[in-house]
Amino acid sequence: MAKFKSGMSSEDWALAILVVIIVVVALFVVSIVGELAAKIATGAIGLGGSIVLAVLKHGMEAARTRRDALWLEKQRNYKKLLENIGGFVRSNCKNYDPLTISHIESWVFGDSEVVMKTNAFMQNPNPESLIDLLQCMRASIGPPELESLDMNSYKTVVLFPKSEGHF
Repeated sequence: MAKFKSGMSSEDWALAILVVIIVVVALFVVSIVGELAAKIATGAIGLGGSIVLAVLKHGMEAARTRRDALWLEKQRNYKKLLENIGGFVRSNCKNYDPLTISHIESWVFGDSEVVMKTNAFMQNPNPESLIDLLQCMRASIGPPELESLDMNSYKTVVLFPKSEGHF
Protein backbone atom coordinates (compact mmCIF):
# COMPACT_ATOMS: atom_id res chain seq x y z
CA MET A 1 0.00 0.00 0.00
CA ALA A 2 1.25 3.36 -0.91
CA LYS A 3 1.35 6.05 1.69
CA PHE A 4 1.13 9.76 0.89
CA LYS A 5 2.85 12.56 2.75
CA SER A 6 -0.26 13.05 4.85
CA GLY A 7 0.17 9.60 6.23
CA MET A 8 -3.04 8.33 4.68
CA SER A 9 -3.02 5.24 2.56
CA SER A 10 -4.46 5.22 -0.93
CA GLU A 11 -7.41 3.24 0.34
CA ASP A 12 -8.10 5.91 2.95
CA TRP A 13 -7.90 8.54 0.23
CA ALA A 14 -10.26 6.54 -1.99
CA LEU A 15 -12.67 6.14 0.89
CA ALA A 16 -12.48 9.87 1.70
CA ILE A 17 -13.06 10.78 -1.95
CA LEU A 18 -15.99 8.35 -2.09
CA VAL A 19 -17.50 9.93 1.04
CA VAL A 20 -17.08 13.42 -0.43
CA ILE A 21 -18.74 12.29 -3.69
CA ILE A 22 -21.63 10.69 -1.76
CA VAL A 23 -22.10 13.85 0.33
CA VAL A 24 -22.03 16.07 -2.77
CA VAL A 25 -24.52 13.79 -4.57
CA ALA A 26 -26.71 13.65 -1.44
CA LEU A 27 -26.71 17.45 -1.16
CA PHE A 28 -27.57 17.74 -4.85
CA VAL A 29 -30.45 15.26 -4.46
CA VAL A 30 -31.67 17.03 -1.32
CA SER A 31 -31.57 20.38 -3.11
CA ILE A 32 -33.56 18.95 -6.03
CA VAL A 33 -36.03 17.20 -3.72
CA GLY A 34 -36.17 20.31 -1.53
CA GLU A 35 -37.03 22.50 -4.53
CA LEU A 36 -39.62 19.96 -5.64
CA ALA A 37 -41.05 19.75 -2.12
CA ALA A 38 -41.13 23.56 -1.94
CA LYS A 39 -42.93 23.70 -5.28
CA ILE A 40 -45.42 21.06 -4.16
CA ALA A 41 -45.98 22.87 -0.86
CA THR A 42 -46.45 26.19 -2.69
CA GLY A 43 -48.96 24.59 -5.05
CA ALA A 44 -50.85 22.97 -2.17
CA ILE A 45 -51.00 26.25 -0.27
CA GLY A 46 -52.21 28.07 -3.40
CA LEU A 47 -54.87 25.43 -4.03
CA GLY A 48 -56.01 25.50 -0.41
CA GLY A 49 -56.21 29.28 -0.50
CA SER A 50 -58.25 29.17 -3.70
CA ILE A 51 -60.69 26.70 -2.17
CA VAL A 52 -61.10 28.79 0.99
CA LEU A 53 -61.60 31.93 -1.11
CA ALA A 54 -64.24 30.20 -3.26
CA VAL A 55 -66.14 29.00 -0.17
CA LEU A 56 -66.06 32.48 1.39
CA LYS A 57 -67.16 34.13 -1.86
CA HIS A 58 -70.06 31.70 -2.22
CA GLY A 59 -71.16 32.33 1.36
CA MET A 60 -71.05 36.10 0.88
CA GLU A 61 -73.01 35.87 -2.38
CA ALA A 62 -75.64 33.65 -0.74
CA ALA A 63 -76.00 36.11 2.16
CA ARG A 64 -76.30 39.03 -0.28
CA THR A 65 -78.94 37.15 -2.29
CA ARG A 66 -80.98 36.49 0.87
CA ARG A 67 -80.62 40.12 1.98
CA ASP A 68 -81.67 41.38 -1.48
CA ALA A 69 -84.69 39.07 -1.54
CA LEU A 70 -85.79 40.31 1.88
CA TRP A 71 -85.31 43.93 0.80
CA LEU A 72 -87.43 43.35 -2.32
CA GLU A 73 -90.16 41.69 -0.24
CA LYS A 74 -90.10 44.61 2.18
CA GLN A 75 -90.35 47.03 -0.73
CA ARG A 76 -93.31 45.10 -2.20
CA ASN A 77 -95.06 45.10 1.18
CA TYR A 78 -94.55 48.82 1.70
CA LYS A 79 -95.86 49.54 -1.78
CA LYS A 80 -99.00 47.52 -1.02
CA LEU A 81 -99.36 49.29 2.31
CA LEU A 82 -99.07 52.66 0.59
CA GLU A 83 -101.63 51.67 -2.05
CA ASN A 84 -104.14 50.89 0.67
CA ILE A 85 -103.53 53.95 2.84
CA GLY A 86 -105.32 56.14 0.30
CA GLY A 87 -108.47 54.01 0.42
CA PHE A 88 -108.35 53.98 4.21
CA VAL A 89 -107.97 57.76 4.44
CA ARG A 90 -110.84 58.33 2.01
CA SER A 91 -113.18 55.85 3.72
CA ASN A 92 -115.17 56.37 6.89
CA CYS A 93 -114.72 52.90 8.34
CA LYS A 94 -112.12 52.05 10.98
CA ASN A 95 -111.48 48.49 9.75
CA TYR A 96 -110.47 48.92 6.14
CA ASP A 97 -109.62 45.33 5.14
CA PRO A 98 -106.97 45.94 2.42
CA LEU A 99 -104.95 48.16 4.78
CA THR A 100 -105.36 45.69 7.63
CA ILE A 101 -104.10 42.85 5.42
CA SER A 102 -101.04 44.83 4.28
CA HIS A 103 -100.36 45.84 7.86
CA ILE A 104 -100.39 42.20 8.91
CA GLU A 105 -97.82 41.47 6.18
CA SER A 106 -95.67 44.23 7.67
CA TRP A 107 -95.45 42.16 10.83
CA VAL A 108 -93.59 39.57 8.75
CA PHE A 109 -91.53 41.73 6.36
CA GLY A 110 -91.48 45.23 7.81
CA ASP A 111 -89.23 46.88 10.33
CA SER A 112 -90.62 47.07 13.86
CA GLU A 113 -90.73 50.87 13.72
CA VAL A 114 -92.85 50.75 10.54
CA VAL A 115 -95.25 48.32 12.25
CA MET A 116 -95.56 50.63 15.26
CA LYS A 117 -96.06 53.74 13.08
CA THR A 118 -98.73 51.89 11.05
CA ASN A 119 -100.49 50.94 14.31
CA ALA A 120 -100.39 54.58 15.41
CA PHE A 121 -101.72 55.76 12.06
CA MET A 122 -104.57 53.22 11.98
CA GLN A 123 -105.60 54.06 15.57
CA ASN A 124 -105.47 57.81 15.01
CA PRO A 125 -105.47 58.62 11.29
CA ASN A 126 -104.27 62.17 10.93
CA PRO A 127 -101.73 63.95 8.75
CA GLU A 128 -99.04 63.86 11.45
CA SER A 129 -99.27 60.09 12.00
CA LEU A 130 -99.29 59.57 8.22
CA ILE A 131 -96.17 61.72 7.80
CA ASP A 132 -94.45 59.80 10.62
CA LEU A 133 -95.29 56.51 8.87
CA LEU A 134 -94.11 57.72 5.45
CA GLN A 135 -90.82 59.04 6.84
CA CYS A 136 -90.24 55.77 8.69
CA MET A 137 -90.88 53.74 5.52
CA ARG A 138 -88.53 56.00 3.56
CA ALA A 139 -85.78 55.52 6.14
CA SER A 140 -86.37 51.77 6.24
CA ILE A 141 -86.22 51.08 2.53
CA GLY A 142 -84.29 53.96 1.06
CA PRO A 143 -80.59 54.05 0.45
CA PRO A 144 -78.62 56.33 2.79
CA GLU A 145 -78.08 58.90 0.07
CA LEU A 146 -81.79 59.86 0.05
CA GLU A 147 -82.09 63.28 1.60
CA SER A 148 -84.67 63.72 4.30
CA LEU A 149 -87.85 65.54 3.40
CA ASP A 150 -88.90 68.74 5.12
CA MET A 151 -92.38 67.66 6.08
CA ASN A 152 -93.18 70.94 7.85
CA SER A 153 -93.61 72.64 4.50
CA TYR A 154 -95.53 69.73 2.96
CA LYS A 155 -99.30 69.99 2.76
CA THR A 156 -101.13 66.68 3.13
CA VAL A 157 -104.16 68.12 1.37
CA VAL A 158 -102.13 67.75 -1.84
CA LEU A 159 -101.80 64.04 -1.21
CA PHE A 160 -105.33 63.55 0.14
CA PRO A 161 -107.77 66.23 -1.01
CA LYS A 162 -110.59 67.03 1.40
CA SER A 163 -113.18 64.27 1.35
CA GLU A 164 -115.59 62.59 3.70
CA GLY A 165 -112.86 60.26 4.91
CA HIS A 166 -110.54 60.44 7.91
CA PHE A 167 -108.79 63.70 6.97
